[in-house]
Amino acid sequence: MKIKRVPIKTLPPLPPELKNVIEHLEKEDQSQISRWTNEIVEWKYPRSDFFQFVAVLNRFDTILENICKEYELTQHVQKKHFDATIKQTLLSILNFTRLLFDHCSNRSLYNSFEHLNSLLYTTDIDVLETTLALLIKPAQRMSNPTAAHSNFSIQKDKVITELARSGDIISSNDTQQENKLVMSYYKEEEMGELETIEYTIVPEKENDLDLFWTLVKKHQVPSEYHFELLNKIRLTNHKNNNNITRQLLKIRFMSIVILGWLQYMSINI
Repeated sequence: MKIKRVPIKTLPPLPPELKNVIEHLEKEDQSQISRWTNEIVEWKYPRSDFFQFVAVLNRFDTILENICKEYELTQHVQKKHFDATIKQTLLSILNFTRLLFDHCSNRSLYNSFEHLNSLLYTTDIDVLETTLALLIKPAQRMSNPTAAHSNFSIQKDKVITELARSGDIISSNDTQQENKLVMSYYKEEEMGELETIEYTIVPEKENDLDLFWTLVKKHQVPSEYHFELLNKIRLTNHKNNNNITRQLLKIRFMSIVILGWLQYMSINI
């Protein structure tokens, strides 16, 4: 959602270099966003205020909304791969927003959480990791009394599932066993029989997205089990890839932290 609040006091001017980048982020074609966010990969300026970036954040909100709609992430797990330019733009927006959270006041203004929730349904590990890296920033602020009016919200079930209930990330010595995906589920909510998927994955022969939808269609997996299945696929499909294994570990750790702050919120509200 767009930020509609306005500042109650006059804000100091932005440094010229930062102002120039912000003006380009407001006006340039969407495909050029990553070019301009890359101009500020490290913060070299005095502490700023979220009010100074409302126009940019509102543009980002529109772009995030359009991406989530185009890839149907508001409805279900991702069905088509991100276009390379779209992915680059998406990662740039998420990373730049995280930078603002680290170096700005009035962070409670941020109002695009509905789109971040939708991005948790991505099959792209880079996008998932970057989304969680942003979400952890407002989550950590919830112990601060000044954050009481924050718009922060997240769907607990997705985060809990992301705690990797489906198995170990670190490989065992049993190669055959570790490449086998096993998941049980009920096809019907009431009095349904327990169904089990048993599928041996050849690591990274298929991508996560295609493998996920193949299993969903073959076994008619109900939507409430989709995120659990996707997570099991990630863990099993990338056992032999050290770089992705490190990403999955980071995803798990960040999910635990976010879950912890959500629990804190539920106890202290």
